Amino acid sequence: LYAQVPADAEAYERSLVRGGHCARIDAFRQWTKNPKDPAVQKAVRDQLQRAEEIFKKFLQRAKDVPTSDPDAAKDRAALVLVANQELAYIYIHDSIGRAEECLKFLAQLVQEIPPNDEKLAKLLEIQVRAHLALDQVDPAVKTLELMFERFQDNAATAQSCKSVAIRLDQITLDMLNAKGPVKPDPKVIEENLKRISKYYANWLRGAMAFNLNATTGDVKAVAETLYMIAKRLNDLPDTVTSFLDLKGKHIIAWRKYFDDAALVHKLLLSRQGGEKDPPPAVKKERLLLMTRLARCYSFVAENTDDWVEAKKAYEEIVKAFEVLDAQGGMNLAAFRTYPELLGVYLELGHVYAELGRKGNRIQYDNAINVFFNTSANAPPTGEAWWISKFMLFEVFYRRGKDKDIMSAKLGIESLERNYPNFDENKFGMKDRFIELKRLIATASGGR
Repeated sequence: LYAQVPADAEAYERSLVRGGHCARIDAFRQWTKNPKDPAVQKAVRDQLQRAEEIFKKFLQRAKDVPTSDPDAAKDRAALVLVANQELAYIYIHDSIGRAEECLKFLAQLVQEIPPNDEKLAKLLEIQVRAHLALDQVDPAVKTLELMFERFQDNAATAQSCKSVAIRLDQITLDMLNAKGPVKPDPKVIEENLKRISKYYANWLRGAMAFNLNATTGDVKAVAETLYMIAKRLNDLPDTVTSFLDLKGKHIIAWRKYFDDAALVHKLLLSRQGGEKDPPPAVKKERLLLMTRLARCYSFVAENTDDWVEAKKAYEEIVKAFEVLDAQGGMNLAAFRTYPELLGVYLELGHVYAELGRKGNRIQYDNAINVFFNTSANAPPTGEAWWISKFMLFEVFYRRGKDKDIMSAKLGIESLERNYPNFDENKFGMKDRFIELKRLIATASGGR
């Protein structure tokens, strides 16, 4: 229909550009259906060639047919920008393979647009895609950083963030798994990880702000990636699953990356919140996401507000998975269904204990309940059992009343009679028990 508009019509030039746009969109949609089919490939190339001819016809007319009407000139200038942008899209398409030509074309167009004009953002997005198509990752990153500088809150920047993050993610994974005598530069890996986190987080913020296509599968993959990046950038090995493994000896230097991971996990959990009785696989996945979110908070917790945020996240898990029965005891059926809840429940006890140490002393009572429940129900002499025993006595000591200190003293003595070497440091608890005994002896004045 656009092609039927006559050349002497007022709407002719606009119809040319819109007709070319329709041809380009039609080709792109055909390609998504079956890009490996030779018939589809030919049809797409033919349609894109048709679109290219239409845009070039318009651009030639814009040069050859002058206009003295200011409004018409303004309208034509906008159409010229659109036509050039559409040509760039055509050159970058996989079926065409003209990325180098696209970059040269874009280099000319970019010079014609003011540096902070929002129209430039779309052209820079195409430039990023062209660099990636040619496997030019460093120039793609450089262009994206320019977009951050000028157009951070822009849909084109968010979309470019996803493309570059995916490529950097692949490259960095290959570097981490590299085998052989030549090892990749750790500084390069660290810089890549920081950028991946920054780009993925910005893409998701943009996806929410500009209604971009962010599938649940995409967000899940990003959530896991950001969580692992946060751990790696803070030098936390895979053996460290929670803040308990740090034993208070590790300082989180890069809090921001856990904040980015928390943002994505909250987004995912909000998407999953509507189903009343989800299937077991969905519930298990939800537990994983909720646990990661709680750990994002607890890994970086320093002040009271941080620990309160962690407490809320852990208590959400307790509530959602019915960890406790009506009397406040452990719902053993829930722990049999989800054994990982034992570690989560133990972490909650530590969060309560930290809040107690920060001055909210009533949280000591909650901590004592958690550690008493755990020591009464966890497999005897297992890691959770030893940790809960130690923490129960330590919380009594920290609370500091005479009867509390005596309870801790008698409890350790009773435990030591049955286990003279405690856990023999199998779980790193023996030395902690010995130090706690010394502190209690000092506090009780030798009594």
